[in-house]
Amino acid sequence: MGAFAFSAFYLINTTLWELALTMSVWQRVATVIASITVMLTWLIVYHHLWERKTHLPPQERDLTGLFNASTVITLTIGLVFGYLALFVLNLIATFLVFTPEVFRQYAGPEPGLAEHLIVALITTAAATVAGAIGSGFESEESVREAAYSFRERERRQALQRSRATEPEDETLTQTARDA
Repeated sequence: MGAFAFSAFYLINTTLWELALTMSVWQRVATVIASITVMLTWLIVYHHLWERKTHLPPQERDLTGLFNASTVITLTIGLVFGYLALFVLNLIATFLVFTPEVFRQYAGPEPGLAEHLIVALITTAAATVAGAIGSGFESEESVREAAYSFRERERRQALQRSRATEPEDETLTQTARDA
């Protein structure tokens, strides 16, 4: 939702139009990839989605790489589809919002579909980066529900329950030894 809200701001920002229209193809591709990577990294780091071997029971430590890879792949797929959906909305908005007279000043005498595509693409990239920061307002639980399957959430909840009972078990063991 944060990315969608920022899109409105960026769509009416003529500096972004100029920037988008003067970028090379490679700069545009790098911008799109970087925006998705920033969002992916932000979600994983800020919401503690990266598994560490030390936080897992011994029988699951060998699976850490698999857990982390599945997190990255799942989030990447979700972010790419979210990016595409936002791109389509931004493209539609460019045709609804941009008046031909004003857009011609920045895009040339006869702006066509290509210019609208380019501006929508860079608007979506900028909004995605802003949306990454906006995701910080989401609770960790809601992000985990979106990122993980039901089975994975069950596994994580069981792990949290086992961590919560560990200190008690250690205290009981120590008390038994002292007795």
